[in-house]
Amino acid sequence: MKLNINSAHHKIFLNIIIFLSSALLITALYPVKGDFKYEFSKGKPWLHDDLIAPFDFSIHKTAQQIEAEQDSLKRNIKPYFRYDTALTRNILYDINIYVNQLKNDSNSKVVNRLLKTIKKAYKNGVFADDDLSKINYYAELIKGKFIVELQKDEIVTETALSNKILNNFGDNFSGISSLIKPNVYFDKNTTQKAIDNVKYKVSKTYGYIKKGQKIIFKGEIVDENLYRELTSLKEEFEQNAVNKQNVYFIIIGRFALVATMLWFVYLFILSYRKDIFVNTKNITFLLLLIILFVASARAVLSFDKLSIYIIPFAMIPIIIRTFFDGRLGLYISIITILLIAGMVPNSYEFAFSQISVSMSAIFTLQNINKRGKLFTTALVVIITFSVIYFASSFIQEGNWTSINFNNFVWFIGSGLLLLTAYPLIYVFERLFGFLSDITLMELSDTNQPLLRNLAEKAPGTFQHSIQVANIAEELTRKLNGNPLLARTGALYHDIGKSLNPQFFIENQQMGINPHDNIEFDKSAEIIISHVCDGVKLAKEHNLPHQIIDFIKTHHGNTKVQYFYRSFINKYPDKVPDEAKFTYPGPRPFSKETAIVMLSDSVEAATRSLKTVTEESISQMVDKIINHLIDEQQFIYTNLTFNDITLLKSLLQKKMANIYHERIEYPELKKGKA
Repeated sequence: MKLNINSAHHKIFLNIIIFLSSALLITALYPVKGDFKYEFSKGKPWLHDDLIAPFDFSIHKTAQQIEAEQDSLKRNIKPYFRYDTALTRNILYDINIYVNQLKNDSNSKVVNRLLKTIKKAYKNGVFADDDLSKINYYAELIKGKFIVELQKDEIVTETALSNKILNNFGDNFSGISSLIKPNVYFDKNTTQKAIDNVKYKVSKTYGYIKKGQKIIFKGEIVDENLYRELTSLKEEFEQNAVNKQNVYFIIIGRFALVATMLWFVYLFILSYRKDIFVNTKNITFLLLLIILFVASARAVLSFDKLSIYIIPFAMIPIIIRTFFDGRLGLYISIITILLIAGMVPNSYEFAFSQISVSMSAIFTLQNINKRGKLFTTALVVIITFSVIYFASSFIQEGNWTSINFNNFVWFIGSGLLLLTAYPLIYVFERLFGFLSDITLMELSDTNQPLLRNLAEKAPGTFQHSIQVANIAEELTRKLNGNPLLARTGALYHDIGKSLNPQFFIENQQMGINPHDNIEFDKSAEIIISHVCDGVKLAKEHNLPHQIIDFIKTHHGNTKVQYFYRSFINKYPDKVPDEAKFTYPGPRPFSKETAIVMLSDSVEAATRSLKTVTEESISQMVDKIINHLIDEQQFIYTNLTFNDITLLKSLLQKKMANIYHERIEYPELKKGKA
């Protein structure tokens, strides 16, 4: 007993260390800044006292306003082109040679005028035809150390110069077109620098509030202008609130809030899921999941181009529900969202929308063993986001024209990222040894090697296992347990019988019973060994420990009653060694393992009934359940008296339906067709 107490204290101490370490890590993920103590939303009344400016501050423009002004300036940026002197010299040299060959006494004046026209064009700059599309109104031409501004209408392109020569000087000089080439090229680097410098030319503020000036009165509606003033005050406060004197107080306060949230998680698990509380691995998983999403939020917030809504927080309840239950998943999801709300702008809107989306996800995805369900959940998440965003925008803006439809890209992205739950579930399953419905579906396939082997070597046991699986699945569903886990555990609970199938009555044929030739204690040893043999086979085939638990517990620490009583009857003067007739256990410790024990015992006993009637089945079910209760087989489960009463009733009806009396068909008389 002392060892158990020390072990319990050790686990509690270890869990406290894990929770405190998690609180410290989450606190470190927060940006070190002061928190603005007022909450406000556009389109809603100011619910606090009258607000007077505590210090001078500038009114900040929105990111959209700044971006719009920058885009406007970028559109008016004059593209830069560079004059190539060496290229000009080479082009004119080739043209001179060509023209002089055509020169004679009769056209010398025309040739001179042509050369003059060409030299003038090249002096001003001849542009490539494609470059004209880069110019809106003006272009900057860099000629050595000087920059010349050109109007678009003044610019001469290579095609325009060729056409001018053809029109003014005739077809005799048409061959010169092949020599006309641009001597100006687009200077991409200089143009890009001009575009990049635009962001420094746009002011991020547009007004100024002096200390002591009224900002908003209590009850006044927060319109667009007031919203900008309040947001600017909040930004200035958060940036300037931290200094060497108060930074430690901010960190301590933040840690206290985070620790309080995790304390609520601790109390919830301790109160409602003690099975998780006693397992440090489970605690670590839940806290790690919280930390991962808080860290993801912090990383996304550090990039201006990303929205916090791209993170699929609805994945939290889905993953936790897969391994535990939906209530715990939703609770952890709410705690995580509240923790993140402390670092995001518009925390109320963020928390409201994300909690709503998490609830819609957990209610939509009741199980994850069907792949199409996850697509449906992703669609529901996108729709929920959209409805909440529309509603909030109508309240804040008072119209639909101001809605930023670009935000729907983030909602769709979040829904699509929700589909990555499958690979993440697989990763967590392998890292923490969990068991998902997807894996259970795979294991419950009767084509699995162990089940095929059982069907081949012990067909009677295989049929018994399938019957037990069907019964256990239905009973577990009625008791709101995990029916898929119960079914899978029941399919494997007797796999140990495949090593000595002939010693079990359901596999015996022709009335041959090998137990007739051996002692009762030896028979009991062989019967009991199917549990240890089953565990060994399961481990060799890497079955999850949750399935192995069904093999260990389906007889608990009961006795092999037939051989135990036979020994006492044959040797009344001897004291039997009870250990030889007792299964190694342990007793069932969950709702599912207890139901499989009941289903196994009742199904096997029903097969042995000589007269199968509703009354005999009812009496047999009562007898078995009362015996298992007397043997204290359910003391470590969470079954209540109401659960056991319900199980008794369900088993009586189920077995009566399976083994109901058949109608005896009359034989045909001779001569009748």
